[in-house]
Amino acid sequence: MISKKIKKCFISLTITCLYLVLSSCAGPVVKKLQNMPKDSNKYNHVLAREYQNFAEYEMNEMFDEIDSRYFASKGIDALTLGKVSPENPANWKIPKETQFEIMKSYKILNDLITEENINNYPVLLAKAQVGFDCWLEQQEENWQWEHIKKCKDTFIKNSSLINKSITNKIKEKIKNEELAKIKIEKEALNKESLNDNIEYINPTRLYFRFDSSVLDTPEKENLNKLINISTKLKALVFIVEGHTDSSGHQKYNLALSKKRALNVKNYLIKNGINDANIRLNAFGEDKLLINTDDGVKEKKNRRVEITIVKK
Repeated sequence: MISKKIKKCFISLTITCLYLVLSSCAGPVVKKLQNMPKDSNKYNHVLAREYQNFAEYEMNEMFDEIDSRYFASKGIDALTLGKVSPENPANWKIPKETQFEIMKSYKILNDLITEENINNYPVLLAKAQVGFDCWLEQQEENWQWEHIKKCKDTFIKNSSLINKSITNKIKEKIKNEELAKIKIEKEALNKESLNDNIEYINPTRLYFRFDSSVLDTPEKENLNKLINISTKLKALVFIVEGHTDSSGHQKYNLALSKKRALNVKNYLIKNGINDANIRLNAFGEDKLLINTDDGVKEKKNRRVEITIVKK
């Protein structure tokens, strides 16, 4: 005869087992997620969809009711609570040989989950998060090598695309800021340019060696001739414009063209031309005398042009 104590234990154990079976049943939770309206923001919408796909796989293919229920619940939370965090590797039994890589990836993912990235990359970010959670779950089981790789690759692919896009935007911003600065510098240099209807007397071109702002002897001689002619006339203005060829960086070329123009200006002042009668402009590679492709060394483009006009 079975004692009352044994009967009690048997009933208690039966109830406990029944509770565990019912509590781990994933079907109703997955069905609830499937039937929920996907009308939240894009990020949470995709999170819910990806968690649903993962939960369905765990339930139908792997017969893992516990994990299926858990990740279906995360999908529901994404739609009802508005935000679901990725799994913390510290809460999972991860093999030692993969812990460093997974913790590093966990940090990368958390750094990416910002309001700005949620708005800019909702689909990529949601797929990266669910891919990471999937990788973690599969890595804990540590036997479905193909599925471990698939989940890991999903995380890496989508997080890498976000990082690449962010990097490109930063580069584009720096480039635009640099171009804007160059434009301001050009406008500052050229703000004293004279009116187009002023009568021109004569143009002179002085050429420079590659990457040099030094006036060679033949160019000094040409400049001396121009100075001698100008001394016979009165009320003149010297417009000194510096140029470069298309080789080298645009910002560097602008600075080099300014150096060339300044050296010519200083030579004029040294030889009797009043500083107040000299106007300085610098154009870098923007006004090529000989049209070339970018990066081409062309002597005729490495020049300073001097125009003398009447005041």
